[in-house]
Amino acid sequence: MIDFRYHIVSLIAVFLALAVGVVLGAGPLQGSIGDQLTEQIENLRQEKEDLRVELERSQALSGDLAVFVDGTSQQLLAGALADVDVAVIETAGAAGAVTGALLDRIEQAGGTVVGHVALTPRWTDAADAPVRDETAEMVVEQMAAPPPAETANSQVLGMALGQALTQRDPLSSESFTTGALELYTTFRDADLVGEVVAPTGPADVVLVVAPAAVPGAEPDASVQGINVDTVTGLAGTDTVVAGTDTEESDLLDAIRGDAEAAEAVSTVDSADLISGQVTAPLVLAALARGAAVDHYGTGESTSAVIPTLPPLDDPDDGTGTGADTSTEDATEETAESTTEETTESTTEETTP
Repeated sequence: MIDFRYHIVSLIAVFLALAVGVVLGAGPLQGSIGDQLTEQIENLRQEKEDLRVELERSQALSGDLAVFVDGTSQQLLAGALADVDVAVIETAGAAGAVTGALLDRIEQAGGTVVGHVALTPRWTDAADAPVRDETAEMVVEQMAAPPPAETANSQVLGMALGQALTQRDPLSSESFTTGALELYTTFRDADLVGEVVAPTGPADVVLVVAPAAVPGAEPDASVQGINVDTVTGLAGTDTVVAGTDTEESDLLDAIRGDAEAAEAVSTVDSADLISGQVTAPLVLAALARGAAVDHYGTGESTSAVIPTLPPLDDPDDGTGTGADTSTEDATEETAESTTEETTESTTEETTP
């Protein structure tokens, strides 16, 4: 049983502890604790200031770099896509500002956009899977070379869309094949593709604009899988996928992490920045000149920031030795002329 003496002892202990705390706080510990707190506050203030200065410096450098790239883009892109026809495919969720900036750079490089289509939400929505399956069955019958039976339907659609935008009539290089026209009509009728600029002729290269990055978003496995299969189906059509590679949900991250997709199409990251917007036309130009599929930018799994453009092939024979051939022809002509002049001179001298 707790008696009155227990309460007295407890109260004495409490007041004694309080007194000791007051004495220590006002005496030997006062300076130590105060100094420590003051030092910690000063350190935090200095770290904050250092971070602010570093951020401002990084922003200034980024701005200067953007100005530099923009100022040199004319020299970098001049004539890179001359006589090259480009088809543009916008995925669902692509940022309009990014698409517009890429189109401007294609024009600056001398390229011609011969078609611009946008994949509708039906291309990836789970509820529209029956529409995609039915369309895949239809396009298989219309394709010049049907894919293997085990090919995923979303990959079949990618293959068919690539043919619809690039397949040339053997008798007229500026015209589509009948099969390509049928494929395009099928996509339009199924409302899987929206028409931004109606295709006017087959393209030499294809630019795919990836969905915009969503910071912190979890990747939708179904949508990501369909998009990866779609671009995998574009293998062989000299395709570049431009987007970002900063989030786990980014399409470029998924493409570069998939062995088959990474070998099917080239990619360019930082498409939301001027550096990526200038790089994309250069990669299109490299593919048009016969370069292999590769990945460019500042993200992981890239081989270089920008590509090295192969030399232009000779328009007459396609050997890529046009300059050397012209030099040899000029040398031969000079030699023949010299021989003829020497022969005529000798004949004149020997004639009585």
